[in-house]
Amino acid sequence: MSWHNPLVRHAPDFSVKPTITGEKVVLRPFTADDLPGMLQVLRDPEALKLTGTVHDDAEPASLAEEKSFHDWYASRNDQPDRLDLAVIDGARGGCVGEAVLNEWDPGNHSCSFRITLGPAGRGRGLGTEATRLIVGYGFERLGMHRISLEVYSFNPRARRVYEKAGFRAEGVLRESLRYGGEWIDATVMSILSSEWAEHHGHPSHSTRLGQTSSMLRLSIDDDSGGADPALGSGIAGLIGRVDAMGGKLTLGSLLGEGTSLVIELPLEPAGELDGGGCAHPHLCCWVGISTREVLD
Repeated sequence: MSWHNPLVRHAPDFSVKPTITGEKVVLRPFTADDLPGMLQVLRDPEALKLTGTVHDDAEPASLAEEKSFHDWYASRNDQPDRLDLAVIDGARGGCVGEAVLNEWDPGNHSCSFRITLGPAGRGRGLGTEATRLIVGYGFERLGMHRISLEVYSFNPRARRVYEKAGFRAEGVLRESLRYGGEWIDATVMSILSSEWAEHHGHPSHSTRLGQTSSMLRLSIDDDSGGADPALGSGIAGLIGRVDAMGGKLTLGSLLGEGTSLVIELPLEPAGELDGGGCAHPHLCCWVGISTREVLD
């Protein structure tokens, strides 16, 4: 990633609106050209539901709401106590959502985080990278001690994104949202500056295999929204291969929105975990699922 702003050394100055560049996304201050993309987010029923903005199936925004929406985003770059950045798709261009640090608590050096992506920004890992970029900025440039969020129980995919970036669950706000005639719980999650310093948004890489360990543990996550054909056709064969190698496979979740597998294999003598590589490359290549992380 790259930072295009001066280093903030003392009290955070939220009036500084940075441009943060990653491999898949760019986070930058809003411009007038971003408003059509954000309007698609405003009109997206799934985004409205998952953020708790509405209490039932939403109707399209009215003209008055759209005018208020334009005024809101036109003023984001003037805010002295929060950071609102547009999420720009690095491959396709255009604004696909927003990433926000807000609710700054100066006495406790903490703030809240939220991210919203429209349909054009889902299923390709953009949200995970955007989360890591803005959270890293919060700790490394703004000097935060703690960054927190809330995620609703009907949004397990978002919770998995936050966990992959290092957020930990703290507790449950029971029945905090009324949606579709039902009460929905929310989970409070947070990440501390000491945790970020340890893993920089990649908690799965923060520890290493102990000398007495004889197993390699792999977490394989499908972020394709079920579109990856390997997910549908390869599970049975994968189980057979892992069993033949003396390992174990566990389905962490099978939610339709994303699948999590955990594989444990005996380490090969020449196996290396260099730069997130795999001690069993023949298995990793055969699996072919979107995102792989080597865990310990």
